[in-house]
Amino acid sequence: MAKVGFSGGGGRKPTVAFSAWVFTVCWFIPQLALAKDIRIVYSSITASQSVAWVAQEAGIYQKHGLNVQLVFVSSGSRAMSALLAGETPILFSAGNPGVSAALGGAKVKTIMGLLNVFPYYLVAAKGINQIEQLKGKRIGISRFGSSGHAAAVYALRRFNLEPGRDVALLQIGGGAERLAAMQSNAVQGTLLTSPQQLLAKKLGFNVLADLAQLGIPFLHSAVITRDEVIAQQPDLLNSFSRAVIEGIHFLKTRPRETLKIFQKYFRTDDQEALQDSYDEYITQIQRIPYVDPKAVQTVLQTIGESQPAALKAKPEQFVDHSLLQKIERSGFVEKLYGGQKQ
Repeated sequence: MAKVGFSGGGGRKPTVAFSAWVFTVCWFIPQLALAKDIRIVYSSITASQSVAWVAQEAGIYQKHGLNVQLVFVSSGSRAMSALLAGETPILFSAGNPGVSAALGGAKVKTIMGLLNVFPYYLVAAKGINQIEQLKGKRIGISRFGSSGHAAAVYALRRFNLEPGRDVALLQIGGGAERLAAMQSNAVQGTLLTSPQQLLAKKLGFNVLADLAQLGIPFLHSAVITRDEVIAQQPDLLNSFSRAVIEGIHFLKTRPRETLKIFQKYFRTDDQEALQDSYDEYITQIQRIPYVDPKAVQTVLQTIGESQPAALKAKPEQFVDHSLLQKIERSGFVEKLYGGQKQ
């Protein structure tokens, strides 16, 4: 077995391996000491926010000088409240809370779009094989104002079904609660994300549509911060943004390790479900997570019924791409991927 230490002979000169080890330790320990403590909130244990914890588990935040404490807040509105209260400088969230808060006067910006399409599957009860057959039925959603609510409205209207007139929408809760409501026939349809749609199929329900394939842009998952953080802590956001971009690279290039992280956070050993979640998201996430203006426009249209100011607003009012643009110009992303095209 090779020894890590000094070479033989009277001079006892350091070996190359030992010298490299000393250099690494001397470099890394100061990085740990200098790492900036930061609390980051995420609001969903789904693939669309997985880069938040992949970057943590892979040590990427630490590599970029950040000692991150991840905090899970299951409600998007409560997570947004934590951002506005200064409890965190950065929030992983659905896109609509940030847009809605900004319309209400909050000084926040969306700085990344982690998923710019609806990731939902429209699932129906046994015996319902076409979307048109949902007329007169009940569809379960998590809550009114959620991205799932918006997805249901857009999907139904795409097939000439008007929510409230042709189909009743009921607030049920999370995916597990909606599946239970399907099993008891309290509702005859719902929207689920991967891998929940696989469980629904195993229970005998029918998957009628993959909304991602309908070409409806929507800011389903985003990174949001306060204007004051952009102005006063640009170095923090630069380090964080580089860590997220490198986390996306890890997701795309290290599937085996990523699936192990998914297994930990999803708390399941179902390899089929984990692989399905991974396969779906990896085709949707961009190397540089820019926000699609069309995705923000859909959000504005969705919340326009409750916030009329949204119908006159422009997507660029809610987005700040300056950090990502600076990183792209630096060549950081090109170096990560070795010049490979997307």
